[in-house]
Amino acid sequence: MKSKGIVLLCNTDNTIKSVLYNDLEIEQEILEGSDLIALFIETDIVKVKRFIKEIIREGAQFNWELNVILKNEVKTLVFDGALFDGVILLVGGIDNMNFELLSHELLKINNDQVNNVRSMAKQIADHSKQQEMLQKKSLDEMSLLNNELSNLQRQVMKQKIELERLNELKNQFLGIAAHDLRNPLGNIINLTEFLQDDIQDFSQDQAEFIGHIRDLSSYMLNLVNELLDYSAIEAGNITLNLEPTDFIELINKTLQYNKGFADKKDITITFTNKHKSIIIPIDVIKIEQVINNLLTNAIKYSHKGSNVFIEIEENKESIILSVKDEGLGIAKDERELLFKPFQKTGTKSTGGEKSMGLGLYIVKRIIDAHNGSIRVESAVNKGSTFYVELPKNPTGREQ
Repeated sequence: MKSKGIVLLCNTDNTIKSVLYNDLEIEQEILEGSDLIALFIETDIVKVKRFIKEIIREGAQFNWELNVILKNEVKTLVFDGALFDGVILLVGGIDNMNFELLSHELLKINNDQVNNVRSMAKQIADHSKQQEMLQKKSLDEMSLLNNELSNLQRQVMKQKIELERLNELKNQFLGIAAHDLRNPLGNIINLTEFLQDDIQDFSQDQAEFIGHIRDLSSYMLNLVNELLDYSAIEAGNITLNLEPTDFIELINKTLQYNKGFADKKDITITFTNKHKSIIIPIDVIKIEQVINNLLTNAIKYSHKGSNVFIEIEENKESIILSVKDEGLGIAKDERELLFKPFQKTGTKSTGGEKSMGLGLYIVKRIIDAHNGSIRVESAVNKGSTFYVELPKNPTGREQ
């Protein structure tokens, strides 16, 4: 059985020096002394040149598929090459050529070049064995890695279940603790307000103490309410009681609640409104909480004697509430922290007011539940503007 292929000796400048074996439809006189590149199709020329360069650089190359030009057709050969004594030995065969058969065909030449071919065949055999060993090693390593990955996935799933359980326990604890604290704090606030009604019966120091007790109790009650809201949200218990509501009236009501807070810092609140009323379906208590949080934040982070502006815009699909202050502003790289729980920016309140970092997180979750959106525009020392957009049809159903 003869082996279909070709064996060439080439100079490093790609000139064919001699043909040792040719069992293809290529005329030998054309091959000898001609440019090696001329044997190949035009689209393979760059690849052939790279093949020769790699042989010169590495000493040998194996299994390069190249397309040669025969008399009647283009044929794909598998080429191997090696560098011996400054001469390149090229062996090309159709598909996987049997080098033992090729060596048998070359026995009649019986010279050093044949020995080179045999040496090259041995290199190819050794290379194939090495590739098989590397492949087996890679498969073993991949199998080991796959087992380790499976074990890690099981561990992660186990930890995830445990974390979910602990998170649920944490939410239950927060809810119970906050609920048990809310009533006593409410009673303390009511008692201090009762005492303040008869403030003339107390000395100046006593009146100040009562005021401090009321302020601290109000602050603590606010924290407790935020913790209750947070635990409910984390437990997935945020539900809406949607009812048609006059949004303008709700804003005016919230403004009255915050007037005393603003007056203490000599801050003027301006509400720009072109509408007598805007009726939309909302959860009144929760949206009042949103407006109150945005307004108190605007006052909290504004300088004494500055302004806070509230505006309402209406379009066909939604209404947009904006709350703008002239306060400290928020650094660009800190804005992403605003709507995350227990996160605080570097902006400090101007009157020493404290925060636990839950207010805007709760606001966003309430707005999300209404299928609305909230965003902020801010510049350091120039103030901030919060925009809340609420759809007129939060459920998405036709009315």
